[in-house]
Amino acid sequence: MLEDTRFDEARLTLAAPTEGEDIVADYATLSLTLGRHPLTLLRNRRLITAAELNRLPHGRLARTAGIVTCRQHPATASGVTFVTIEDETGSVNVVVWRALADRQRRELLASQLMGIAGLTSVVSFDNLV
Repeated sequence: MLEDTRFDEARLTLAAPTEGEDIVADYATLSLTLGRHPLTLLRNRRLITAAELNRLPHGRLARTAGIVTCRQHPATASGVTFVTIEDETGSVNVVVWRALADRQRRELLASQLMGIAGLTSVVSFDNLV
């Protein structure tokens, strides 16, 4: 019935998604990506990688960030909460003391991406962002 009908429509062209949009879509649908790690897009000089963090001497002030891969909750009997984050170079184990966990409870329990500032190997972190 429509065999001889002609359609004159403009060709639809869509811009290709950015790398960041592809990564967000991958995580939204699969919870992982085969592309670059999301932290590579956010990396700056003020945030060091997990690999760099492991090479710092004990007691050094450091700032890092990563995707939360593990969060132990409820806290231990003494109020300590353990969090593991990962970036493109590896994982960082974080110990969060009760006072900080109480101050930043929402960030601690709900963040998928976490920035951390504190002293290396002393496991005393004073800010989750």
